[in-house]
Amino acid sequence: MGGLSRRDGGNSHRNSSGGRLPSPGCEEPKVKAANVHQLLPEDPLSALRRLTARGGLIRSSATIFAGNATARLLGFLFTIATARLLLPNDYGLFAYALSIATIASTFVTNAPVGLARYLVRFADNPTERNAYYTNWLVVVAGTVLGSLVIALPSALVAGLSGWLIVAVFAVLFGVAFFETSRQVLLGLESYAAMTVYWIVANGLELVVILSLAAAGWRSPALFLIVYGLSTVAALPIILPLVRSLPRLVRSSVSWSRITVVARYWAPLLLQTLFFSVWLGIDLIVVQRTLSSAAAGNYAAAKTLGTLVIMAPQAIGSGLLPGASRVSRGGLRKYLGAALGISALVIIPVVAGMALLAHPLTTTVFGSRYPMAAQPLPVLALGMGLYGFYLILESAMWALGRPHIDAIATGAGMVCTVVLAVTLTPRWGLLGAATAFTSGSAVKLLVLGAFSVWGIFLGTTARLGHFDESS
Repeated sequence: MGGLSRRDGGNSHRNSSGGRLPSPGCEEPKVKAANVHQLLPEDPLSALRRLTARGGLIRSSATIFAGNATARLLGFLFTIATARLLLPNDYGLFAYALSIATIASTFVTNAPVGLARYLVRFADNPTERNAYYTNWLVVVAGTVLGSLVIALPSALVAGLSGWLIVAVFAVLFGVAFFETSRQVLLGLESYAAMTVYWIVANGLELVVILSLAAAGWRSPALFLIVYGLSTVAALPIILPLVRSLPRLVRSSVSWSRITVVARYWAPLLLQTLFFSVWLGIDLIVVQRTLSSAAAGNYAAAKTLGTLVIMAPQAIGSGLLPGASRVSRGGLRKYLGAALGISALVIIPVVAGMALLAHPLTTTVFGSRYPMAAQPLPVLALGMGLYGFYLILESAMWALGRPHIDAIATGAGMVCTVVLAVTLTPRWGLLGAATAFTSGSAVKLLVLGAFSVWGIFLGTTARLGHFDESS
């Protein structure tokens, strides 16, 4: 599905971008005094040459954007096709069930995170590499089983039944399969295979639902099952692009390694839980307090609004590896450039959506979603704020400070939940959109305050550890 789901640049983008997370027991280098010359403005031509050089921010971001844009476009087309093929009431049910499945998948989304790091670290030691691969899969499998146990009563409480519950399970399993496969391909440095896998998975789901619709099969549960299991069907297609895969070695399973794995990804769970609730609670409240048709219109508007963050997602992914290497003074310039480039994209796109909300929604989704234009300007603003947040978030991950991301996301989640419950019954779709955008603003304010204090103020690094002489 288009939007912020697992295959369209949601929470998972920072898990697979190579963020610098310290290994257990490793000490960071000591901080040296800042060089005053690093704080001076950079010559514009020098900055442009640096940003467009091989491995620079612009070039790396453009490469990532070009590679992922096709996959995201296919995911967006899948959403449009789903909205057009289903009635608004059914599409609202589809989006509602997907929101439930996304929240139920919170733990499995992060379970594979860090596997790529260990596959790279032990690339020359097949025994250790296979051992970590095996133990990581044990943790992922245990997380999937635990999540399935939690998902069933959650789906029942949410009002789902029958094949929609099966669909939630399919999405949960598909998320685990997709995230694990991407981590393995990243760890093997099979970048072409990793990109093609994303494209094939999103392409398959689009082709399959179009074929099912042509045959007369149109069901929100069926389309959601296709969405969930397309990642499984796509993997065999791209395996010929992979040189060598790690092997499962049952004798290598040990509690010591499982503990290392669990300690690595455990801090990420809280952040992902906050993110999932923040992202989906507005739609859930619309479904529960208004109607499925209203939820369908709101989901259509929110999906269209996610186009705002496509460029910031790519820029944030390109920022993360470079920001992990540069000095504090270099990080200021790097981060400032990323925010500036993002502003050049975000501001006109948000303004365009606000001014052309009605023709945009009519052109993309047709006349069956007449209410979608109402919340779109507010949702576009919220997505724009979130686009700037993605840039700062990448910097925090590059500094090895994901807990600050969790604090900001938690604050935004609380704001969105409170306002969604309060405003949606009174203001309808506009109230839900206001809740989402207010949460985005709170997230950005909290993370922005940390960023200014820790990166831009003072002459000593308050966040992260850099060799300022470099």
